[in-house]
Amino acid sequence: METGIKFVAIRSLSKALRIVGLKQYAWNIEHKSLFWLTNKKSQLMIDIIAEILNGGVVVEFGCGDGTLPLYLPEDGFSKYTGYDISSVAIQMCQKANRNPKVSFDTKGMESWEEHDAEKVDTIICEECLNYLDEPSLNRFLNVCCSNLKPDGQIFAAFHSRTKHARTIEQIRNSMNIVKEINQGQRIYMIVRCKTSAATVDGVDVPS
Repeated sequence: METGIKFVAIRSLSKALRIVGLKQYAWNIEHKSLFWLTNKKSQLMIDIIAEILNGGVVVEFGCGDGTLPLYLPEDGFSKYTGYDISSVAIQMCQKANRNPKVSFDTKGMESWEEHDAEKVDTIICEECLNYLDEPSLNRFLNVCCSNLKPDGQIFAAFHSRTKHARTIEQIRNSMNIVKEINQGQRIYMIVRCKTSAATVDGVDVPS
């Protein structure tokens, strides 16, 4: 109970810091609390991501504790790069990493740039796109489309379809929806850029 109250206080402080523009400091405080290390990955989410991987280059934003690659099939990716705005989280990831195909770096979604050196097969955004305002999300999606291979995909997860309805609808309007999977309030989206062909497939699974 005491731990829960402590984390609620930390989350409240973090939210206040993000409001005034101190995003990195806010997330560093949260990761120093080690609360996120107690959060387990959704098995459904892991299964969905594993299914869309094609053995290529993967980029994850908001990688947090950096454990996602541990749950993915070894042949699911040739290279994985995890980005997080929290330098504390990235330091922990780098210290724990033993996989030569995996690397981590401090970077936020708003600072990702277009590059031609290496195109990406899959971009993973778990519980992070909702932190972007409308212009920032548009810019980020455009950069993603520039950096993705022609058949590349973005996986996005949100814990609440109601709370993050604005962000979800913006993605629907900006991208081609390949699949949406609803699990209670949770929603998992697989999308491609407008230049890519896509068929819509909506699935509901038990909570």
